[in-house]
Amino acid sequence: MFVDFARRLMFVHIPKTAGRTVRAHLLRHSESFANFWGETAGIDLAHLSVRESEAYLSPGFVDRATKFCFVRNPYDRLYSAFKERQYAPSFPRFVRDLYSRREFPLHCRPQHTFIHEAGRLRVERILRYEDFATEFRQLLLEFGFPVDVEAGSISDCHESSYMRHYDAPSIQAVNQLFADDFTILGYQPMWSPASRPISDFGLAPFRDGV
Repeated sequence: MFVDFARRLMFVHIPKTAGRTVRAHLLRHSESFANFWGETAGIDLAHLSVRESEAYLSPGFVDRATKFCFVRNPYDRLYSAFKERQYAPSFPRFVRDLYSRREFPLHCRPQHTFIHEAGRLRVERILRYEDFATEFRQLLLEFGFPVDVEAGSISDCHESSYMRHYDAPSIQAVNQLFADDFTILGYQPMWSPASRPISDFGLAPFRDGV
């Protein structure tokens, strides 16, 4: 999380959404700020949810501040996290294991859990990784920051560059694991051939309460 107190602006840093680029720019051009980073008592301060941030800021500040975040296509984000951290020998194996465990490493945690609580969004601005330069420039201009953001400051995110790593079971598993992200953040899930049920691929469907 990054807070510019003078502008009353909060950046909610969802992992794998160009957060380092955002922080670097805000750090260069903010005078009264808090750059939350590192870990304390097992809590990753860089990636606090809106609710978690309330424990570190003065009462009422979070509600008064303009809060923004970047979000990313769930398929792209998950593969990016795997590529960086190599959780398993192969990506399909990683997705299958993730589906079976239903426990998310921080960098794979569903994005909505950082910004959505009790049925409502807790950020005023949701910007898209896929249109990073344009949307970040607009926000910087609105809040009086210098604008020197380059389109090439984040990695290429064309669909073909990550979807080629998915097989049908992986697509179906991600559709279920990140169903709320697709719905809340407005991304369109893909369907594996003929929209076959996930049980066809040897993966048990989710059950309520499990």
